[in-house]
Amino acid sequence: MSNPQPQPQEPLPGQSPQTYPAQPIQQPPQQPSGTAPQPGAPTGFGAPAAAGPATGGTAVPPVPGYLPPQPQRPANPREGKWNVCAILGIIFAFLFSLVGLILSIVGLNQIKRTHEKGRGLAIAGIIVSVVMMVGGIAIGVATVNAATQQAKQAAAQAAKAQAEKKKSDKLDKEIDKGLSDLENGDSNGGSLDLRYSSMSEMVNDSTFQSEMQSSIGSSFDGTGATVSYRAEGDTLVIDIHLPAQYDANAQALGQELAKDADSQLQPFADALPSMVKTNGTAQMRMYVHTDAQTVFDKTYTAAA
Repeated sequence: MSNPQPQPQEPLPGQSPQTYPAQPIQQPPQQPSGTAPQPGAPTGFGAPAAAGPATGGTAVPPVPGYLPPQPQRPANPREGKWNVCAILGIIFAFLFSLVGLILSIVGLNQIKRTHEKGRGLAIAGIIVSVVMMVGGIAIGVATVNAATQQAKQAAAQAAKAQAEKKKSDKLDKEIDKGLSDLENGDSNGGSLDLRYSSMSEMVNDSTFQSEMQSSIGSSFDGTGATVSYRAEGDTLVIDIHLPAQYDANAQALGQELAKDADSQLQPFADALPSMVKTNGTAQMRMYVHTDAQTVFDKTYTAAA
Protein backbone atom coordinates (compact mmCIF):
# COMPACT_ATOMS: atom_id res chain seq x y z
CA MET A 1 0.00 0.00 0.00
CA SER A 2 1.22 3.60 -0.73
CA ASN A 3 1.73 6.08 2.13
CA PRO A 4 -1.09 8.66 2.45
CA GLN A 5 -0.18 12.14 1.30
CA PRO A 6 -0.49 14.88 3.97
CA GLN A 7 -3.50 17.08 3.39
CA PRO A 8 -2.99 20.87 3.62
CA GLN A 9 -4.48 22.45 6.64
CA GLU A 10 -6.32 25.73 6.77
CA PRO A 11 -3.94 28.56 8.08
CA LEU A 12 -4.70 30.18 11.32
CA PRO A 13 -5.46 33.88 11.35
CA GLY A 14 -2.26 35.86 10.91
CA GLN A 15 -0.30 32.83 9.42
CA SER A 16 0.74 32.39 5.86
CA PRO A 17 -0.37 29.20 4.09
CA GLN A 18 2.00 26.18 4.59
CA THR A 19 3.51 24.78 1.47
CA TYR A 20 4.90 21.29 0.89
CA PRO A 21 7.56 20.15 -1.54
CA ALA A 22 6.25 18.50 -4.70
CA GLN A 23 6.38 14.67 -4.62
CA PRO A 24 8.05 13.02 -7.64
CA ILE A 25 5.85 10.77 -9.71
CA GLN A 26 7.19 7.19 -9.78
CA GLN A 27 7.47 5.68 -13.25
CA PRO A 28 7.09 1.90 -13.83
CA PRO A 29 10.31 0.05 -14.60
CA GLN A 30 11.05 -0.07 -18.31
CA GLN A 31 11.96 -3.29 -20.08
CA PRO A 32 15.09 -3.25 -22.15
CA SER A 33 14.35 -2.63 -25.79
CA GLY A 34 13.88 -5.80 -27.86
CA THR A 35 13.22 -8.18 -24.93
CA ALA A 36 9.93 -9.87 -24.07
CA PRO A 37 8.47 -9.36 -20.60
CA GLN A 38 8.96 -12.25 -18.25
CA PRO A 39 5.89 -14.22 -17.16
CA GLY A 40 4.48 -12.81 -13.97
CA ALA A 41 6.58 -9.64 -14.18
CA PRO A 42 4.69 -6.39 -13.46
CA THR A 43 3.78 -4.27 -16.44
CA GLY A 44 2.59 -0.73 -16.54
CA PHE A 45 1.19 0.62 -13.26
CA GLY A 46 2.10 -2.54 -11.32
CA ALA A 47 -0.36 -4.95 -13.07
CA PRO A 48 1.11 -8.47 -13.22
CA ALA A 49 1.54 -9.89 -16.68
CA ALA A 50 -0.30 -13.08 -17.59
CA ALA A 51 1.79 -16.20 -17.22
CA GLY A 52 2.46 -18.12 -20.42
CA PRO A 53 5.11 -19.09 -22.93
CA ALA A 54 7.30 -16.29 -24.27
CA THR A 55 6.52 -14.91 -27.71
CA GLY A 56 8.45 -16.82 -30.35
CA GLY A 57 9.25 -19.76 -28.02
CA THR A 58 8.75 -23.49 -28.79
CA ALA A 59 5.38 -24.87 -27.65
CA VAL A 60 5.56 -27.85 -25.28
CA PRO A 61 3.82 -30.89 -26.87
CA PRO A 62 0.78 -32.21 -24.96
CA VAL A 63 1.26 -35.31 -22.85
CA PRO A 64 -0.67 -38.23 -24.44
CA GLY A 65 -3.64 -39.50 -22.40
CA TYR A 66 -3.67 -42.85 -20.71
CA LEU A 67 -5.31 -45.59 -22.80
CA PRO A 68 -7.30 -48.15 -20.76
CA PRO A 69 -6.51 -51.83 -21.47
CA GLN A 70 -8.67 -53.53 -24.09
CA PRO A 71 -11.24 -56.04 -22.76
CA GLN A 72 -10.11 -59.61 -23.08
CA ARG A 73 -12.31 -62.44 -24.41
CA PRO A 74 -13.45 -64.50 -21.42
CA ALA A 75 -11.85 -67.89 -21.28
CA ASN A 76 -14.08 -70.79 -22.30
CA PRO A 77 -13.98 -73.49 -19.62
CA ARG A 78 -14.75 -76.19 -22.25
CA GLU A 79 -12.05 -75.18 -24.74
CA GLY A 80 -9.53 -77.97 -25.31
CA LYS A 81 -11.75 -80.67 -23.79
CA TRP A 82 -13.44 -83.53 -25.66
CA ASN A 83 -17.06 -83.00 -26.72
CA VAL A 84 -19.29 -85.68 -25.16
CA CYS A 85 -21.91 -85.66 -27.94
CA ALA A 86 -19.23 -86.22 -30.59
CA ILE A 87 -17.92 -89.30 -28.74
CA LEU A 88 -21.39 -90.74 -28.19
CA GLY A 89 -22.33 -89.98 -31.80
CA ILE A 90 -19.58 -92.16 -33.31
CA ILE A 91 -20.49 -94.99 -30.91
CA PHE A 92 -24.23 -94.92 -31.59
CA ALA A 93 -23.62 -94.60 -35.34
CA PHE A 94 -22.86 -98.34 -35.41
CA LEU A 95 -25.70 -99.31 -33.07
CA PHE A 96 -28.60 -96.90 -33.77
CA SER A 97 -27.73 -94.83 -36.82
CA LEU A 98 -30.47 -92.22 -36.34
CA VAL A 99 -29.44 -91.55 -32.72
CA GLY A 100 -25.79 -91.44 -33.77
CA LEU A 101 -26.59 -88.92 -36.51
CA ILE A 102 -28.48 -86.62 -34.14
CA LEU A 103 -25.75 -86.74 -31.48
CA SER A 104 -23.03 -86.09 -34.07
CA ILE A 105 -24.88 -83.06 -35.46
CA VAL A 106 -25.44 -81.66 -31.95
CA GLY A 107 -21.78 -82.23 -31.10
CA LEU A 108 -20.62 -80.51 -34.31
CA ASN A 109 -22.72 -77.43 -33.53
CA GLN A 110 -21.48 -77.33 -29.92
CA ILE A 111 -17.84 -77.55 -31.03
CA LYS A 112 -18.29 -74.48 -33.24
CA ARG A 113 -19.32 -72.48 -30.15
CA THR A 114 -17.08 -73.98 -27.45
CA HIS A 115 -13.95 -74.85 -29.53
CA GLU A 116 -13.86 -78.28 -27.91
CA LYS A 117 -11.96 -81.21 -29.39
CA GLY A 118 -13.72 -83.92 -31.37
CA ARG A 119 -14.75 -82.26 -34.65
CA GLY A 120 -13.30 -85.21 -36.54
CA LEU A 121 -15.36 -87.64 -34.44
CA ALA A 122 -18.54 -85.64 -35.12
CA ILE A 123 -17.98 -85.59 -38.90
CA ALA A 124 -17.14 -89.30 -38.90
CA GLY A 125 -20.28 -90.01 -36.87
CA ILE A 126 -22.41 -88.20 -39.47
CA ILE A 127 -20.84 -90.11 -42.37
CA VAL A 128 -21.09 -93.49 -40.66
CA SER A 129 -24.72 -92.87 -39.63
CA VAL A 130 -25.67 -91.98 -43.20
CA VAL A 131 -23.86 -95.03 -44.50
CA MET A 132 -25.73 -97.26 -42.09
CA MET A 133 -29.09 -95.68 -42.97
CA VAL A 134 -28.50 -96.02 -46.71
CA GLY A 135 -27.43 -99.56 -45.93
CA GLY A 136 -30.94 -100.07 -44.52
CA ILE A 137 -32.35 -99.09 -47.91
CA ALA A 138 -30.02 -101.61 -49.50
CA ILE A 139 -31.37 -104.28 -47.17
CA GLY A 140 -34.91 -103.43 -48.36
CA VAL A 141 -33.81 -103.90 -51.96
CA ALA A 142 -32.21 -107.19 -51.05
CA THR A 143 -35.45 -108.32 -49.34
CA VAL A 144 -37.53 -107.70 -52.50
CA ASN A 145 -34.88 -109.41 -54.58
CA ALA A 146 -35.02 -112.45 -52.28
CA ALA A 147 -38.83 -112.62 -52.66
CA THR A 148 -38.56 -112.76 -56.47
CA GLN A 149 -35.61 -115.12 -56.53
CA GLN A 150 -36.40 -117.86 -54.04
CA ALA A 151 -34.07 -120.29 -55.75
CA LYS A 152 -31.08 -118.00 -55.25
CA GLN A 153 -31.87 -117.04 -51.65
CA ALA A 154 -29.08 -119.04 -50.06
CA ALA A 155 -26.47 -117.76 -52.50
CA ALA A 156 -27.70 -114.17 -52.13
CA GLN A 157 -27.52 -114.39 -48.32
CA ALA A 158 -23.98 -115.75 -48.46
CA ALA A 159 -22.91 -113.04 -50.88
CA LYS A 160 -24.52 -110.39 -48.72
CA ALA A 161 -22.81 -111.67 -45.57
CA GLN A 162 -19.47 -111.67 -47.36
CA ALA A 163 -20.09 -108.15 -48.70
CA GLU A 164 -21.05 -106.91 -45.24
CA LYS A 165 -17.87 -108.33 -43.78
CA LYS A 166 -15.76 -106.69 -46.49
CA LYS A 167 -17.60 -103.43 -46.00
CA SER A 168 -17.14 -103.53 -42.24
CA ASP A 169 -13.41 -104.30 -42.49
CA LYS A 170 -12.79 -101.63 -45.07
CA LEU A 171 -14.96 -99.09 -43.31
CA ASP A 172 -13.10 -99.62 -40.03
CA LYS A 173 -9.78 -98.92 -41.74
CA GLU A 174 -11.10 -95.84 -43.52
CA ILE A 175 -12.65 -94.47 -40.31
CA ASP A 176 -9.44 -94.98 -38.36
CA LYS A 177 -7.45 -93.15 -41.03
CA GLY A 178 -10.04 -90.39 -41.34
CA LEU A 179 -10.23 -89.87 -37.57
CA SER A 180 -6.46 -89.73 -37.32
CA ASP A 181 -6.18 -87.13 -40.11
CA LEU A 182 -9.03 -85.02 -38.78
CA GLU A 183 -7.83 -85.10 -35.15
CA ASN A 184 -4.30 -84.20 -36.24
CA GLY A 185 -5.76 -81.22 -38.05
CA ASP A 186 -7.68 -80.16 -34.91
CA SER A 187 -4.67 -80.50 -32.62
CA ASN A 188 -2.44 -78.52 -35.00
CA GLY A 189 -4.69 -75.52 -34.76
CA GLY A 190 -6.50 -75.96 -38.07
CA SER A 191 -9.51 -73.90 -39.10
CA LEU A 192 -12.68 -74.56 -37.17
CA ASP A 193 -14.71 -74.22 -40.37
CA LEU A 194 -13.91 -77.35 -42.45
CA ARG A 195 -17.00 -77.18 -44.67
CA TYR A 196 -16.77 -77.54 -48.43
CA SER A 197 -17.22 -74.25 -50.29
CA SER A 198 -19.94 -75.68 -52.58
CA MET A 199 -21.97 -78.82 -53.23
CA SER A 200 -20.01 -79.45 -56.44
CA GLU A 201 -16.70 -79.29 -54.57
CA MET A 202 -17.92 -81.84 -52.01
CA VAL A 203 -19.28 -84.25 -54.67
CA ASN A 204 -16.15 -83.99 -56.81
CA ASP A 205 -13.78 -84.42 -53.86
CA SER A 206 -11.94 -87.72 -54.22
CA THR A 207 -12.10 -88.43 -50.50
CA PHE A 208 -15.87 -87.95 -50.41
CA GLN A 209 -16.32 -90.10 -53.52
CA SER A 210 -14.18 -92.96 -52.22
CA GLU A 211 -15.78 -92.91 -48.76
CA MET A 212 -19.35 -92.91 -50.05
CA GLN A 213 -18.77 -95.31 -52.93
CA SER A 214 -16.82 -97.86 -50.90
CA SER A 215 -19.44 -97.75 -48.13
CA ILE A 216 -22.77 -97.36 -49.91
CA GLY A 217 -21.79 -98.92 -53.22
CA SER A 218 -20.56 -102.10 -51.60
CA SER A 219 -23.91 -102.43 -49.81
CA PHE A 220 -25.50 -103.31 -53.16
CA ASP A 221 -23.08 -106.10 -54.05
CA GLY A 222 -24.98 -108.99 -55.58
CA THR A 223 -28.02 -106.89 -56.57
CA GLY A 224 -26.69 -105.55 -59.86
CA ALA A 225 -27.39 -101.97 -58.74
CA THR A 226 -25.02 -99.04 -59.34
CA VAL A 227 -24.73 -95.99 -57.11
CA SER A 228 -23.56 -92.53 -58.24
CA TYR A 229 -23.46 -89.03 -56.76
CA ARG A 230 -23.81 -85.63 -58.39
CA ALA A 231 -24.57 -82.02 -57.50
CA GLU A 232 -27.49 -80.08 -58.96
CA GLY A 233 -26.98 -76.55 -57.63
CA ASP A 234 -27.35 -76.80 -53.86
CA THR A 235 -28.84 -80.31 -54.07
CA LEU A 236 -26.90 -83.52 -53.45
CA VAL A 237 -28.34 -86.30 -55.64
CA ILE A 238 -27.83 -89.96 -54.68
CA ASP A 239 -28.68 -91.95 -57.81
CA ILE A 240 -29.33 -95.71 -57.37
CA HIS A 241 -29.86 -97.49 -60.68
CA LEU A 242 -31.45 -100.96 -60.52
CA PRO A 243 -31.30 -103.58 -63.30
CA ALA A 244 -34.35 -104.40 -65.44
CA GLN A 245 -35.26 -107.44 -63.35
CA TYR A 246 -36.76 -105.04 -60.76
CA ASP A 247 -39.32 -103.62 -63.20
CA ALA A 248 -41.94 -106.23 -62.28
CA ASN A 249 -41.71 -105.34 -58.57
CA ALA A 250 -40.95 -101.61 -58.83
CA GLN A 251 -44.20 -100.54 -57.13
CA ALA A 252 -43.82 -102.92 -54.19
CA LEU A 253 -40.18 -101.91 -53.77
CA GLY A 254 -41.11 -98.22 -53.81
CA GLN A 255 -43.70 -98.74 -51.08
CA GLU A 256 -41.15 -100.62 -48.98
CA LEU A 257 -38.59 -97.82 -49.31
CA ALA A 258 -41.17 -95.10 -48.50
CA LYS A 259 -41.93 -96.60 -45.07
CA ASP A 260 -38.71 -95.49 -43.37
CA ALA A 261 -37.20 -93.09 -45.91
CA ASP A 262 -38.36 -89.86 -44.24
CA SER A 263 -37.09 -90.71 -40.77
CA GLN A 264 -33.74 -91.90 -42.13
CA LEU A 265 -32.99 -89.36 -44.86
CA GLN A 266 -34.33 -86.09 -43.41
CA PRO A 267 -31.68 -85.97 -40.63
CA PHE A 268 -28.98 -86.40 -43.29
CA ALA A 269 -30.42 -83.45 -45.24
CA ASP A 270 -30.45 -81.38 -42.03
CA ALA A 271 -26.75 -82.11 -41.55
CA LEU A 272 -25.71 -80.79 -44.98
CA PRO A 273 -25.31 -77.12 -43.87
CA SER A 274 -22.70 -78.29 -41.35
CA MET A 275 -20.74 -80.02 -44.12
CA VAL A 276 -21.03 -77.72 -47.14
CA LYS A 277 -21.63 -74.02 -47.86
CA THR A 278 -24.53 -73.24 -50.21
CA ASN A 279 -25.93 -70.16 -51.91
CA GLY A 280 -29.47 -71.17 -50.99
CA THR A 281 -31.06 -73.95 -48.96
CA ALA A 282 -29.20 -77.27 -48.97
CA GLN A 283 -31.18 -80.27 -50.24
CA MET A 284 -30.69 -84.03 -50.68
CA ARG A 285 -32.48 -86.07 -53.37
CA MET A 286 -32.77 -89.88 -53.24
CA TYR A 287 -33.48 -91.24 -56.74
CA VAL A 288 -33.98 -95.02 -57.11
CA HIS A 289 -34.95 -96.24 -60.59
CA THR A 290 -34.57 -98.71 -63.42
CA ASP A 291 -34.19 -97.83 -67.09
CA ALA A 292 -37.96 -97.95 -67.54
CA GLN A 293 -39.47 -97.02 -64.15
CA THR A 294 -38.95 -94.77 -61.17
CA VAL A 295 -38.98 -96.76 -57.94
CA PHE A 296 -38.46 -93.92 -55.44
CA ASP A 297 -37.76 -90.22 -55.99
CA LYS A 298 -37.96 -87.66 -53.17
CA THR A 299 -36.08 -84.48 -52.26
CA TYR A 300 -35.42 -83.52 -48.64
CA THR A 301 -34.73 -79.89 -47.65
CA ALA A 302 -32.42 -79.02 -44.74
CA ALA A 303 -34.17 -77.44 -41.81
CA ALA A 304 -33.55 -73.71 -41.37
